[in-house]
Amino acid sequence: MTPEIAGHDGGVLPGLAFWGRNMAPIRAKGWIWPGFEYSETEWKRLLVLAESVSFNAFVGFQLATPVLMIAAIGLVVAGGAAIIAPLYQMIAAAWAQSGSLVLLTAIAIATFLLLGYGFPLAIRLAAAFATDDAMRAQLSAAPGDADLAAKIPRQFRRVAAFAAAMLVLIAASETYLPESAQHWAALAIAVGSGVIAMIFL
Repeated sequence: MTPEIAGHDGGVLPGLAFWGRNMAPIRAKGWIWPGFEYSETEWKRLLVLAESVSFNAFVGFQLATPVLMIAAIGLVVAGGAAIIAPLYQMIAAAWAQSGSLVLLTAIAIATFLLLGYGFPLAIRLAAAFATDDAMRAQLSAAPGDADLAAKIPRQFRRVAAFAAAMLVLIAASETYLPESAQHWAALAIAVGSGVIAMIFL
C-alpha cells in the first residue's frame, strides 16, 4: 500500500474512489491531464469506485483538499522565510548572485515537496474526512488496487519535479538574462514546457 494515498489498508479504496470521481469529468470529455494517464483497466476501476462517492461527500472532499493545501503552503512559506531570510541577509554583496541561486534552489525544493508529497497527503486526509460508513460499505477491494494507489503519488512526484524545474528556469531567466531578453525567454520557457508536458508527461 502507499502511505501517500492510503496510510493503511482501509484508506486505499476511499482515496481511489475520490480520485476517480475527481478525474471522471476529464475522462468523460475526452480530455488529457498531462502526467495522469491510465490504462483502460485502470480507468474502469477508478470509475467503478467513483460511483460510491455521493455529491455531498465529493463537495466535502473538494473543500477539504484546497484548505489542507493552503495550510501546507502557509507552513512551508513561513518556515522557509524564517530560515532563509536571515541567511540571505548574511550573504556578502559579492556573493549576491550565488545567494539568488540558493533562493531559486529553495523555491524548487519547496515546489517539489508541496506538489509531490503535500498534494497526495492532502488527498489522503481529505478522503478520510469525507468518507462515511455508508460509502465504505459500498467499497470492495480488487486485484491491482494497491498498484493503482501507488501509481498516483508517483505521478504527482513526476509532475512536481517537472513544475519545479520549469519554475527555476523561468526565475533564472528573469534573474540572470539581460532585461531585453527576460520577457521572451520566460514566454519561450512557458510555451515550451507546455508542449513538453503534453508529449512526455
